[in-house]
Amino acid sequence: MRRDDYLEDEAVRAFLDWATPIVTGGRGLNEPERGVRSGFETIAGAWNGYKWDRKSYRQTVAFLGERARQIREAADRNDSVAFLGAAREVLRWGGVVGGNARRLDALRDEAIPLLQVNARLLSPKTADLERVWVVQPMNSGFSKIYSLMLDGFPIYDSRVACALASLVRWFCEETEGLTEVPELLAFGIPPNQGNTNRDPSCGEITFPKIRYGGSGLHAKSNVMAAWVLDDLSEHGPFGERGDAERQFALQSAMFMIGERPLAPCD
Repeated sequence: MRRDDYLEDEAVRAFLDWATPIVTGGRGLNEPERGVRSGFETIAGAWNGYKWDRKSYRQTVAFLGERARQIREAADRNDSVAFLGAAREVLRWGGVVGGNARRLDALRDEAIPLLQVNARLLSPKTADLERVWVVQPMNSGFSKIYSLMLDGFPIYDSRVACALASLVRWFCEETEGLTEVPELLAFGIPPNQGNTNRDPSCGEITFPKIRYGGSGLHAKSNVMAAWVLDDLSEHGPFGERGDAERQFALQSAMFMIGERPLAPCD
């Protein structure tokens, strides 16, 4: 399944229509009984409150923009030393060095050709959900690297996954007759960081967990997130950022919302 077919799916379209007022600010995040129980009143508020690695949103845009330039130029000239150096900086920024850096080091000169092949499979414009399952390596750390190799490809970590899945759960709870998560909205939940459980599953409304080494489900979820966030970011204050930045702005808001898990099941 490719982008247009995904976005035309009945359940996906219903979710996007439902979520648009939340993105535009027509509905708040912390509505009584349901809602996302975020520390922010609106998605725009979460975006404005973005902070990570002691960097503001604008500082993060500048930092990642420079790393993207370094990574793409190094790949173009097949400079594995420069490519790996920039990729490690991204991993350090994301707090996911460890095994990811060791995996990069093990690839050495094969890193650029392998990750370029994977990037072509993951490209939101041409990706096929049935084909992305072969992408390896793929996890929250490598998602950060691919996001800088590709246009319109968001970082997909446990926080972004938590925010998206929380909205889907809320959508399911408000939609009459919808007692389980539609297949094309079943975003995989990456392994938790620390002791925080970011899985918003509740009763029959459950989301698949991405186990360590579950690169296929991570890749599929990342591509679905790219399509959903791109569609939603056309609206409200995010659409005003222009095509080059609107999706990253919405992804940043989701990152902040996903810091806290959804309220537990009643």
